[in-house]
Amino acid sequence: MTKGNVTEQGIIKFFMNEMGGQGCIDFIMGLSEENTLCVIPFTSTRKRGTIVVRNPELAGTDQEVRVYCKGAPDMVFNDTTKVVLADGSIADIQDSTEVPSDLLNGDSAGTEDSHIGIFERTVKKFAN
Repeated sequence: MTKGNVTEQGIIKFFMNEMGGQGCIDFIMGLSEENTLCVIPFTSTRKRGTIVVRNPELAGTDQEVRVYCKGAPDMVFNDTTKVVLADGSIADIQDSTEVPSDLLNGDSAGTEDSHIGIFERTVKKFAN
């Protein structure tokens, strides 16, 4: 059972699903103060918190530095231009993709939407 607010629980469950328990532990153990480049705490004004981390194992690649944000979807989506897909590849947030069946809301199977559209559908589903 996870603890914390709903957003924190969702983040933990996502990474547990993607990386497994040991993968999450290994990742956390790899985080060190020297690899934390910047922390911007959550504030009610910004409606998000941010951490920037460096992965020395990926030095020289476009994955060496990652920015993780937690906060209000409308605030996070405004600054999002790329998404990491399930296979680890990176796509533009405006690229089309098939809508998962649990987000169809009366649309027929095979319906496409942008990645941002999928995110917005997901937020709406959770809000309902």
